[in-house]
Amino acid sequence: MDQTHINGYNPIPAPLKAVMRVLSMISTRLTLRILAFIFTRPIRYKTPAREMQLVEICEQSKLEVPKTGKVLQVYRLPNNGRKILFMHGWNGRGSQFYHLALELHDKGYDITTFDLPGHGKSSSNWTNIPDISFSVEALMESLGPFDCLISHSMGNIYALNAANTQRDIPAIITFCHPSMSMRPFFTGYIRMFDLSPEKYADRLMDYYEETLGHPVSDFDPASFVSDLEVRALIIHCEDDKIVGSGASYDLHDAIDDSKIVITRGLGHSRILSDDSVAREISDFMASLDTSS
Repeated sequence: MDQTHINGYNPIPAPLKAVMRVLSMISTRLTLRILAFIFTRPIRYKTPAREMQLVEICEQSKLEVPKTGKVLQVYRLPNNGRKILFMHGWNGRGSQFYHLALELHDKGYDITTFDLPGHGKSSSNWTNIPDISFSVEALMESLGPFDCLISHSMGNIYALNAANTQRDIPAIITFCHPSMSMRPFFTGYIRMFDLSPEKYADRLMDYYEETLGHPVSDFDPASFVSDLEVRALIIHCEDDKIVGSGASYDLHDAIDDSKIVITRGLGHSRILSDDSVAREISDFMASLDTSS
């Protein structure tokens, strides 16, 4: 995993890194609190024009998450076929799946995508995995059940955890799976500040354990994916410069009923809008219909 892009973060500005290094020599506790603050604050990027072709035709609505009070921006393309829920990654948007969503809707599938808390047009400026889990739970109760989850990058962590807790999701499709455990996100994030992971990684994970009430490692896909009764299609590009393909192979090995597809020349983002990838997904979805 490229340590300069953990969770989709941009490289840290040099002045901020310099300040954090000085602060680290003065106060470990204060440095830790600032690291924790920034870690849960995603960056909102403007929606590109190419994604507006999906946004403009979707049914748009707001959904309040009962357990958090946060409000999700939801995009829907209703249809009569199987129901698909898309889950984007850190610093992303639901509309990033515009190509796949339109292709699958044209084939009769019912499409739902949304902006994670703290992302896109959803409320709040911060989020974390339990926060997102509550959001997915609310979506499933309101708009589900869903027949397939399609997720990208960090979104795979949320989707796999949703499949683990819901236990009635028959299929999952992952793009660019980043890791089988949570720890690399913490160590990579700390390295971005030129700080010592040995000094701060465990402290940061302990801080979140105190905040969340349980260990961060509870969300490690490695701890539960081998028990998932799902069909999985795992897609990764061999020249993804943000996330290496190792974790996707590990995921494929762990899920019995899975297929892995390795592409070339599509990187971390263009893989979502490739026609050949869309055909792979269409074939996978069609196989669900023939096997049911």
